[in-house]
Amino acid sequence: MIMESLLKVLLILSSAIALHVSFTTENVPSNKEVVRQTFNEWIFTRLVRYAFPTIKAFYWVVSFAEIAIIVLHLTDPDSVPIIRDTPINFPSFSVPHSLSRVVSFVGGVIAPSVVSSPSSSVFAKGNTL
Repeated sequence: MIMESLLKVLLILSSAIALHVSFTTENVPSNKEVVRQTFNEWIFTRLVRYAFPTIKAFYWVVSFAEIAIIVLHLTDPDSVPIIRDTPINFPSFSVPHSLSRVVSFVGGVIAPSVVSSPSSSVFAKGNTL
Protein backbone atom coordinates (compact mmCIF):
# COMPACT_ATOMS: atom_id res chain seq x y z
CA MET A 1 0.00 0.00 0.00
CA ILE A 2 2.83 2.40 0.84
CA MET A 3 4.78 1.63 -2.34
CA GLU A 4 1.66 2.09 -4.47
CA SER A 5 0.94 5.42 -2.82
CA LEU A 6 4.54 6.52 -3.26
CA LEU A 7 4.32 5.60 -6.94
CA LYS A 8 1.09 7.63 -7.26
CA VAL A 9 2.72 10.65 -5.65
CA LEU A 10 5.77 10.40 -7.92
CA LEU A 11 3.60 10.08 -11.02
CA ILE A 12 1.44 13.04 -10.00
CA LEU A 13 4.54 15.17 -9.40
CA SER A 14 6.12 14.08 -12.67
CA SER A 15 2.98 15.00 -14.62
CA ALA A 16 2.85 18.41 -12.91
CA ILE A 17 6.51 19.02 -13.72
CA ALA A 18 5.98 17.92 -17.33
CA LEU A 19 3.01 20.27 -17.74
CA HIS A 20 4.96 23.10 -16.13
CA VAL A 21 7.92 22.61 -18.46
CA SER A 22 5.79 22.25 -21.59
CA PHE A 23 3.74 25.39 -20.82
CA THR A 24 6.81 27.54 -20.08
CA THR A 25 7.85 29.68 -23.03
CA GLU A 26 11.49 29.75 -23.96
CA ASN A 27 11.83 33.17 -25.50
CA VAL A 28 9.39 36.01 -25.03
CA PRO A 29 10.25 39.15 -27.01
CA SER A 30 10.84 42.27 -24.98
CA ASN A 31 8.23 45.00 -24.90
CA LYS A 32 10.66 47.38 -26.63
CA GLU A 33 10.45 45.48 -29.90
CA VAL A 34 7.80 46.80 -32.26
CA VAL A 35 6.25 43.95 -34.20
CA ARG A 36 2.97 44.20 -36.04
CA GLN A 37 0.79 41.28 -35.10
CA THR A 38 -2.18 39.79 -36.86
CA PHE A 39 -5.33 39.20 -34.84
CA ASN A 40 -4.52 35.48 -34.44
CA GLU A 41 -1.01 36.27 -33.20
CA TRP A 42 -2.43 38.83 -30.76
CA ILE A 43 -4.83 36.23 -29.33
CA PHE A 44 -2.07 33.61 -29.07
CA THR A 45 0.26 36.11 -27.36
CA ARG A 46 -2.43 36.88 -24.78
CA LEU A 47 -3.04 33.16 -24.30
CA VAL A 48 0.64 32.51 -23.65
CA ARG A 49 0.98 35.50 -21.35
CA TYR A 50 -2.14 35.03 -19.20
CA ALA A 51 -3.71 31.59 -19.69
CA PHE A 52 -0.61 29.41 -19.49
CA PRO A 53 0.45 30.64 -16.01
CA THR A 54 -3.14 30.21 -14.82
CA ILE A 55 -3.31 26.66 -16.15
CA LYS A 56 0.05 25.82 -14.56
CA ALA A 57 -0.99 27.22 -11.18
CA PHE A 58 -4.33 25.39 -11.26
CA TYR A 59 -2.62 22.11 -12.17
CA TRP A 60 -0.11 22.48 -9.32
CA VAL A 61 -2.89 23.21 -6.83
CA VAL A 62 -4.89 20.17 -7.93
CA SER A 63 -1.76 17.99 -7.88
CA PHE A 64 -0.85 19.04 -4.35
CA ALA A 65 -4.45 18.53 -3.20
CA GLU A 66 -4.40 15.01 -4.59
CA ILE A 67 -1.04 14.31 -2.93
CA ALA A 68 -2.41 15.66 0.36
CA ILE A 69 -5.37 13.29 0.16
CA ILE A 70 -3.05 10.34 -0.54
CA VAL A 71 -0.82 11.24 2.42
CA LEU A 72 -3.81 11.81 4.69
CA HIS A 73 -5.23 8.44 3.72
CA LEU A 74 -1.85 6.79 4.46
CA THR A 75 -1.50 8.37 7.88
CA ASP A 76 -5.08 7.78 9.04
CA PRO A 77 -7.03 5.43 6.76
CA ASP A 78 -10.31 6.05 8.59
CA SER A 79 -10.20 9.83 8.14
CA VAL A 80 -10.96 9.71 4.42
CA PRO A 81 -13.73 7.44 3.23
CA ILE A 82 -12.56 5.00 0.61
CA ILE A 83 -13.99 5.57 -2.82
CA ARG A 84 -14.78 2.15 -4.07
CA ASP A 85 -13.95 1.52 -7.65
CA THR A 86 -16.92 0.37 -9.61
CA PRO A 87 -16.11 -2.14 -12.29
CA ILE A 88 -16.42 -0.92 -15.84
CA ASN A 89 -18.80 -3.11 -17.77
CA PHE A 90 -17.99 -2.90 -21.42
CA PRO A 91 -21.08 -3.42 -23.50
CA SER A 92 -21.08 -6.18 -26.00
CA PHE A 93 -21.12 -5.36 -29.69
CA SER A 94 -23.33 -2.33 -30.18
CA VAL A 95 -24.32 -1.26 -33.68
CA PRO A 96 -24.68 2.51 -32.97
CA HIS A 97 -21.32 2.63 -31.19
CA SER A 98 -19.55 0.72 -33.95
CA LEU A 99 -21.22 2.85 -36.64
CA SER A 100 -20.10 6.05 -34.91
CA ARG A 101 -16.52 4.75 -34.75
CA VAL A 102 -16.55 3.93 -38.48
CA VAL A 103 -18.01 7.34 -39.38
CA SER A 104 -15.40 9.10 -37.22
CA PHE A 105 -12.58 7.14 -38.84
CA VAL A 106 -13.85 7.76 -42.37
CA GLY A 107 -14.32 11.46 -41.62
CA GLY A 108 -10.76 11.67 -40.35
CA VAL A 109 -9.45 10.02 -43.50
CA ILE A 110 -11.61 11.96 -45.97
CA ALA A 111 -11.39 15.46 -44.43
CA PRO A 112 -7.61 15.96 -44.90
CA SER A 113 -7.77 14.70 -48.47
CA VAL A 114 -10.62 17.09 -49.32
CA VAL A 115 -8.83 20.06 -47.80
CA SER A 116 -5.57 19.39 -49.62
CA SER A 117 -7.04 18.21 -52.90
CA PRO A 118 -5.18 19.26 -56.07
CA SER A 119 -8.28 21.02 -57.36
CA SER A 120 -8.16 23.63 -54.60
CA SER A 121 -7.29 27.19 -55.60
CA VAL A 122 -3.79 27.09 -54.08
CA PHE A 123 -2.66 24.09 -56.11
CA ALA A 124 -4.55 25.09 -59.25
CA LYS A 125 -2.18 28.04 -59.71
CA GLY A 126 0.84 25.76 -59.75
CA ASN A 127 1.97 26.50 -56.19
CA THR A 128 3.59 23.71 -54.22
CA LEU A 129 4.11 23.14 -50.55
